[in-house]
Amino acid sequence: MPESVHATVIATRRRLSSEGKDHGPLSILDVMTRSGFAPLPSRATIARILAREQLTERNKRKRPKQSHQRIRSQYPNQRWQSDGLEVALADGQKVTIVETLDDCTRYNITLHAGASESSAVVTEAFRRAIRAYGRPVLVHTDNGSAFNRERYGSTTALQAFLNDLGVKMITGRPGHPRSQGKVERAHQTLQRFVNARQPGTVQDLERILQEYRDWYNCHRSHQALPPRTTPAQLYETLPKIAPPAEPIIPKRPRLPAEKPDGRREPFGTVIQRRSANRNGRFSYLKTAFTLGKAWEGQTVTILRHDEHLEIFDAEGTMITTTPWPAAQLHVGLARQVKARKQPTQVSTMS
Repeated sequence: MPESVHATVIATRRRLSSEGKDHGPLSILDVMTRSGFAPLPSRATIARILAREQLTERNKRKRPKQSHQRIRSQYPNQRWQSDGLEVALADGQKVTIVETLDDCTRYNITLHAGASESSAVVTEAFRRAIRAYGRPVLVHTDNGSAFNRERYGSTTALQAFLNDLGVKMITGRPGHPRSQGKVERAHQTLQRFVNARQPGTVQDLERILQEYRDWYNCHRSHQALPPRTTPAQLYETLPKIAPPAEPIIPKRPRLPAEKPDGRREPFGTVIQRRSANRNGRFSYLKTAFTLGKAWEGQTVTILRHDEHLEIFDAEGTMITTTPWPAAQLHVGLARQVKARKQPTQVSTMS
């Protein structure tokens, strides 16, 4: 083996690692191919060189790739996968990056940085993405409260925004991140890239994200695509499809199942039920709520969030919402909350 091959493999591996980029045998071979290096070694030769120099990373034993059944959309914009990734700036400040990938081509649709994974941040990320690339047929996310709150009996701003555009939204099974495996795996590549550059400010992070998207989409061959093919090449050449123009009418939000008192749901929500007495009154944590005699004997569901309460009747219709907690709560001193006599249908728009 020529000494130049050995030296180039080692130098390429160290450079890719220091830049936070993929640095396995296939990635090294791809870089050497694009640079026009000759004679070009095989993937197996590169792997042997790395092993001889003890530059390989031991990973836990995995299932053979042949045993995996890969699910992939047929056309660009047929399905987008999206999720949030939290990164830290040099001063320790936490920033959330909303990353969205095209399921067919692995094209990185958007990287949007925000203070947290809030409904406003993820909705703005999709506004920009759709403005630049058009409407997808389907959006696939996890069960984060910024994406989907149907299990709490309400609708997020993102769901309302996508419904108006006729874009269907689905979520993966709770506690099963493999459902969004493509974007979860892309998080690892993005995390290494950002960590290698240690952004000091949000502006630095945004510049790094632009650099990452250009490298990921246009200069990095993706191993899930045909050989020597980048996501941008595939996304720009394949025909794209769009959903029908009619808006989607969402189903009525379903209230979550009853939980024992004091059991905390994810994202700071507690679910409890109470029955109104003959005066239409019930108590919750030493606070009295008066609904009126028309509510005598009826059961209400209380969704306690960090800063407010939502109260629903037995049919899932919202009765009222009120700030929480009260400024002062004393034993024997109840705060009166007067609700509307007529129930108001739960809004499907945020």
